[in-house]
Amino acid sequence: MPDDSSSSSSSSVLFFDSSSSSSSSGQPGGGGTGGGGRPRRNPALPNQAILDELLKAESIAIKAQKLDYAPLLIEREITAAFLADIFAKIVQARAQSALATDKTTDKFGQTDLDRETKAALMKRLKEMQKAAKQKFRTVPARLQDYYIGERIEQNRARLEQLGEQIIAKAVTDALPGIKPAKITTATAALAAYKAAEGGQSDAQSLASGTRGSLGNLMKEISNARITIQLAADAEWPHDHAANAGVRQEFQLPPDRAFKG
Repeated sequence: MPDDSSSSSSSSVLFFDSSSSSSSSGQPGGGGTGGGGRPRRNPALPNQAILDELLKAESIAIKAQKLDYAPLLIEREITAAFLADIFAKIVQARAQSALATDKTTDKFGQTDLDRETKAALMKRLKEMQKAAKQKFRTVPARLQDYYIGERIEQNRARLEQLGEQIIAKAVTDALPGIKPAKITTATAALAAYKAAEGGQSDAQSLASGTRGSLGNLMKEISNARITIQLAADAEWPHDHAANAGVRQEFQLPPDRAFKG
């Protein structure tokens, strides 16, 4: 187990979202592309720092319960209630870590859904633009109604607004090949794209909220773990050679005071 005794690890307790890593190699863990040219993403993983801190805090709290040590540490306010609280928070943090992973994975799924619904909508709108160009190729003013040659997908708000206008125009202009069934399909594609925005926002909010709650909990656990170590450092100081074994159990540096 790594010796992180000289400083608090609470500042490093984050949540790792593997999609943020980038690499041109396309290897797992990088930002390469999978099938269809789509960016390859690994599932979200709990940061190893979280797992390490939980294991470290648990190990130190268990040592504080030893019959030889507990009476001395109680005098330094490391009580049974204090230790019970840190154990409960460790259990809670492990559960939240798993939940945060799930919510972040949900966020990735919503991003994929957003991409897919946008592609489906653009397919329908482009077909209508082509039909409009066929019918109104000699009437430039009418072509403008369909925003031909413009980047209608430049942003979400623009695509939703112009998409509605194009579909509405296609209904009244009786474009060649654009039958009622295709109007219905395009309208449904627009509705699906709008719905995906809400789902993506909800998933992002849930993922961020869960990670934030976990981060706060990890700070409490780290602070409690450091409190135990500071108490042990005072009870078994480094300048007594006989304390070396005990200090090792509490993951304290053998030859200097614990800084916390």
